[in-house]
Amino acid sequence: MKEDGPSLDRIRDQLTLKARVHGFFESAVIFALVELKIFEHLSDGTLSLGELSQRASAREDSLARLMRAACGMQLVERRADGRFRIPSRLQPFLGRGESEESVIPWVRFIQSMAPRLFDIAEVVRHGPPSLEGDDYCLWGADLDSFSRAMHLYASTLGSELVRFLDLSGAKSLLDLACGSGTYAFLLGRHNPHLSLCLMDSAGVLEVARRTAQKFQITNQVEFRPADILVDPIRGEFDVILISNTLHLIGPAAARELLGRCFHAVRPGGSLVVQGQFLKVGQSEKGWPVMLDLILLTSSSSGRNHDPSETGAWLEEAGFEAIEFQPMSLTNVNSYVRGFKGGASEG
Repeated sequence: MKEDGPSLDRIRDQLTLKARVHGFFESAVIFALVELKIFEHLSDGTLSLGELSQRASAREDSLARLMRAACGMQLVERRADGRFRIPSRLQPFLGRGESEESVIPWVRFIQSMAPRLFDIAEVVRHGPPSLEGDDYCLWGADLDSFSRAMHLYASTLGSELVRFLDLSGAKSLLDLACGSGTYAFLLGRHNPHLSLCLMDSAGVLEVARRTAQKFQITNQVEFRPADILVDPIRGEFDVILISNTLHLIGPAAARELLGRCFHAVRPGGSLVVQGQFLKVGQSEKGWPVMLDLILLTSSSSGRNHDPSETGAWLEEAGFEAIEFQPMSLTNVNSYVRGFKGGASEG
């Protein structure tokens, strides 16, 4: 007997497509809740709708509709007495932004990028935007919010670098374009014998100095202000770490920077490029692809790259024995490491 209507497979495929189109709805709800500081207000305990609307300077009837969506997404709970609270399991992540586990800085960072992502079609038609200075590196976020978001990322999934990167034979580390400095401080805490040099712009280094206070390390630390694209890299180091940077500056600038880094690595030392690399020759989804589209819409030359391309840049700069190290299955971070011929590290 001939079936009436579309098959279950066709219905499923259509629903899957619709779900992807609707995906931004939930992001929009979270962005609104953060902008209204709903989670911050609820960090102190339970609040009624009236109390929330007062604190958020919001219309009570409109806020009620937003809170209905928030409850449906299980971001907040409404008790039997009508008062709202953050679920206990989410409190560490949605509580006050000062918490080390809070995702609020990351939400603000993603929200700052969202408008540009909706302009992908225009960029594909007319080319990348024309931006001046380093504004694209912040992707619309202020420096403090951007740095806090990067610290959150580095101190969670990024912390695996400590487990995978063997620095036992190294005595000195340069964290080039250090950002919040979190990677350097994590590696320093795990390798107390390691002297640390952090290089970035003066404003970013102020953030790194504040981040250093979160770590109990005994390492010698130098903060060195510089424009990494033009300023010389003085001295020699056993290891140079470049984390989540090359995709921002584009292939030409990346190759030039790696060439200058080669001369700053001691014989037997190494250079480590960490990033969220694309997969070689594969279709994929997830953060590495999203990062590439973010760069497409927010920089004139930045683009994400894969490990083999990064390895080729390192070889061109003079490094050898190139190795690629993925991390755990839940972590999109990985690194490519190249060694400079000569005496062994240390």
